[in-house]
Amino acid sequence: MLNRAIFTGFLLAAAWLDWKNRRIPVRLLEAFGGCGLAVWLSGVWEIVKTGGETGVWQIILERGLPFLPGMFLLLVSVWSREAVGRGDGCFFLASGLFLNGREIVCLLAGGLLGSSLAGLGLMMRELFRGRSAAKRELAFLPFLIPVWAALLLGG
Repeated sequence: MLNRAIFTGFLLAAAWLDWKNRRIPVRLLEAFGGCGLAVWLSGVWEIVKTGGETGVWQIILERGLPFLPGMFLLLVSVWSREAVGRGDGCFFLASGLFLNGREIVCLLAGGLLGSSLAGLGLMMRELFRGRSAAKRELAFLPFLIPVWAALLLGG
């Protein structure tokens, strides 16, 4: 329960700063990454204490897979010359310290859906006004807030 509260604070702070400044400060990522590392290591320690030989695979599956979306977003950031910001990838890497794989994937998929719909709406609005929306940017992390709220309420 504590990890969800810490993550909620992390998400709200990061989303606000992403919306306001279009960037996520490294200090914020470091601070919450440090807290998340403590949470993550305590979960790994519990698996090691009780897991025996299957503990290694359990650590990989339960504690390693949540980092894949963050690594993927960092690769996309490099490939797209930062059309997807590095901060988003770093946010999802830090999120992997707090959340399980299902929650991370739901958060990413829901955020992509919400931001895509907002981008489409923005593009249509600019098209009707006779302007180009090609240079417009949307902050991604604010779209994660309603998805996280749904995950918290829906279980």
